Formats: sequence, C-alpha cells, structure tokens
Amino acid sequence: MTDAADVRYGDLLHGERETTPMRLANVTDSLYEALWRRLVNLEFEPGMRLSDEALAREFGVSRTPVREALLRLSQVGLVETNARRGFFVTQPSRQSIENLFDLRTALESWAIRMATPGVSRADLEPLLPATDDPDDLIGPDGAEAFVRSDLALHDFIVNRAGNDRLAQSLRDVSGQLAITVLRLALTPVAREQAQHEHARIVEAMLSGDSGAAAIAMEEHIQNVKRRALTEFHLE
Repeated sequence: MTDAADVRYGDLLHGERETTPMRLANVTDSLYEALWRRLVNLEFEPGMRLSDEALAREFGVSRTPVREALLRLSQVGLVETNARRGFFVTQPSRQSIENLFDLRTALESWAIRMATPGVSRADLEPLLPATDDPDDLIGPDGAEAFVRSDLALHDFIVNRAGNDRLAQSLRDVSGQLAITVLRLALTPVAREQAQHEHARIVEAMLSGDSGAAAIAMEEHIQNVKRRALTEFHLE
C-alpha cells in the first residue's frame, strides 16, 4: 500500500522538475527551491531541527545562503525560527490548519469565479475520467493517483483564472498543508468523499454558474478542513 513517503507532493506541485543547489543563478533561490521541495515532500519530520551547518555541508555552500533560504521558508510557514535554538520544521496545529484552509477557501472560490465563464466540456475533458469513474483513485493503492487528479483539477482552475500572484500564494498554502493533504490521501473514505465533491465542482463549472461553482469549491475545501482536523484529532 502507498504511504506518505511514496507521494512526493513537493515534486508534483513543482511540476516534477529536477532541482540542484546551483540550478538557479542565485544560490539562495536555488537552495530555497530545493529545500521547499524536500519539506513539502515530507523528507523532514515535523518539529525536526534543521542544521544550517549540516545543510551547508550537504549542498557544498556556505552557511549564509542556507540561513537566508531557511528564513524565506519561515516566511511561507514551512519553517519555524528560534533565536537561540535555530530552525525547525513547522508542526501543524489546529489554528494553523484552520487558517490555511480558510485562506485557501477564499483564494480558490475567487479563482473558480474567474475560471468558470466560458469553460467548455472540451476544456474539462482531461479531468472528467477521474470524476466520472473514480474507482482507481479510491482503492487501497489510489493515493498517488488521487493526489495527481486533485492537483490537476485545482491547477486547471487556478491557471484559467490567469493570476500569477494567486497561483504563487496557493502554491505556498498547499505546501504548508502537505502533511494534512497526504494524510487524507492515504484514507480511501476521505478520497471517495473528495472525489464526489470534485464531481460537483466540475458539474457546477459546466453549468456556467460561477456562483454555484464558488459554493461547491467553498464546501469542498471546508469539508477537507473538517476531515483534516478529525484525522489529526484536533476537532
């Protein structure tokens, strides 16, 4: 059976590009991208201390760009800083989960309002098999297929909205929610519930009713929030 370590959420969010510390012209940018991906892939345990010295040795760079990258990661919520103790992987809390899902609700309900006018069945055709016949996604080994399907739907909506700042904000929010998304993706019941909600979103978009589409999206994300709080015993 698939486990969370098998579903590399950071790679999927990033389009599965290879990342090396010198891939980008700016070393700090490249370190940020590489560490963002590893954090969202759940390669580090929540609460784990991140040694800037050890990471500098691993990447073959000085500690300064590593610290700069870690500080930037703290600004998007993936890392916590302590003046005396250093850097740590953020641990999810009830408040942070609620805040992030509420922010995602606001952003994606706006995005789907922008994306719905003029959308056609042909536009949504690549997404229909997953919503029409979800058996492969809700079976015992369907976690990765579900995550890919989920990202495909949400990415389509955000890309169609045509706002790069919105897309970047949602990418950061999704990164912070990685551990909750992957925990739910491992649960067949949660996958099945989400797939029914996805189908309602697609149906609302095909109707051309932006308001109905926004309501379907809001209900979906709030339902995912409630499932996440239950999964982490924070309800």
